[in-house]
Amino acid sequence: VRPDSVFVTLGSCFAVNLARALQAAGREAHYEMISEEVNSPLANRCLVDWLSSGPTTPQTRAMEEALGGQVRERMLGLLGKADVVVLTVGVAPSFVSRETGEFVFMQARGMASIRHLLGTAVMRTPTVAEAAGHIAHVGAGLRRLAAPGAKIVVTESPVPLPYTNEFDSVFIADSLSKSILRVACHEATADPANGLLYWPSFEIVRGMGLHLGPGHPPVFGGDDDNTRHVSGWLIDLIVEEFLNFYSAEEPVPGG
Repeated sequence: VRPDSVFVTLGSCFAVNLARALQAAGREAHYEMISEEVNSPLANRCLVDWLSSGPTTPQTRAMEEALGGQVRERMLGLLGKADVVVLTVGVAPSFVSRETGEFVFMQARGMASIRHLLGTAVMRTPTVAEAAGHIAHVGAGLRRLAAPGAKIVVTESPVPLPYTNEFDSVFIADSLSKSILRVACHEATADPANGLLYWPSFEIVRGMGLHLGPGHPPVFGGDDDNTRHVSGWLIDLIVEEFLNFYSAEEPVPGG
C-alpha cells in the first residue's frame, strides 16, 4: 500500500465506515453501500457477474432493475482505478425462492419490504465449500475489473445477522453464519491460486471486546448507542493497523 493507493470498499455499513476512516487518514477511498441482502457470498457472486457481463440472468436482470445501469457504470469506473479492493462479506445465508429454490434479489429498504421478502423467500445458509467457492469467484471477478496488479482484501463484517426465517433463533443463525463465513474466508484466502488477502476485522471487533477492562469505550454503539454499529474508535484502529501492516512507507502516526 502506497500513500497514493486508491481504495474501493464493497459491503454493508461496515465497509462504508472503513472507507470513511481511510479518507480521514488521508487516503483516496471510495465505497459502494451494499445492503445485507446483497452481501452474502452467493449474492456477491451475482453482483460481480452483473458488473462483468450485465443483465444476462434472472438475478442480474433483477439487480439491473433495482440498482440501475448508472450504478453499474459508476462501480465499474471506481473499480477500474482501484489499487486495493476491500470486500467485506456480511452474512452467510442468501434468500432463495420458496417455490423454485433459486437466489432471490430484492433490496429490503423498510419493514414492509422485509416482511414481503421473508414471506416469499427463505434464507438458506450455504456449506463452507459453497461459500468458499463463491468468494474465490468474486475475488477473480474483482481482479479482472480492478486496476492491473490490484490487491483484493477479504474481511468479514462483525455486525450480527438481524433476522432469520431459517432457524428458530437469530442468535443460532448468526453464530452459524459467522462461523461458516470465517472458515470460507480462510479456505478462499489460503489457496495461493486465488491471490486473496484476509484482514481480521471480525476478530479485532468480536475478539478484543472480550478482553477490554472496565471503563474502556464500548466496541459497539459508542457513537450513537446503536448496538449494531461498531464504535468509531475501533474502526479507526482497524484502518490504522491495516495501513501500518501493509504500508510500503513509514508507519502512520500513532502506529
